[in-house]
Amino acid sequence: MTNDTQTNTDADSPANLLHWLAFLRAPGLSAAKRRAMYDTLGSIDAVINITGPQAMALRVSAESVTALKRPAQRMLEQDLAWLSSGPRSLIGIGDPRYPALLARAPDAPVAVFVEGSIERLALPSIAIVGSRGA
Repeated sequence: MTNDTQTNTDADSPANLLHWLAFLRAPGLSAAKRRAMYDTLGSIDAVINITGPQAMALRVSAESVTALKRPAQRMLEQDLAWLSSGPRSLIGIGDPRYPALLARAPDAPVAVFVEGSIERLALPSIAIVGSRGA
């Protein structure tokens, strides 16, 4: 279960940003698996520091655990360059800025990349969803 009182959910801090990026880029983790890991372990720090028994219980592969602990530096550098090249942010699900309605969705992503003003996420909005291959 997510612990909303923790202060380590802020992806804007340098260490946590790297942790979130490593988590999002780790191979072998579906969106559902990432959400289960975060909900079970309760924080991005706990996800990055997952233990062997926790990984076994959550059915996380050794490859994924290794990637969490030693992420590909080139990918991290590319992500950091993109984030720093404009008004861009990464918001983890435990962050108070994460869109409240999205957080209530059963398949909400563990993090969202935002381009532009984060404050706009709290404003009323619409979405158009449709087939890409009509």
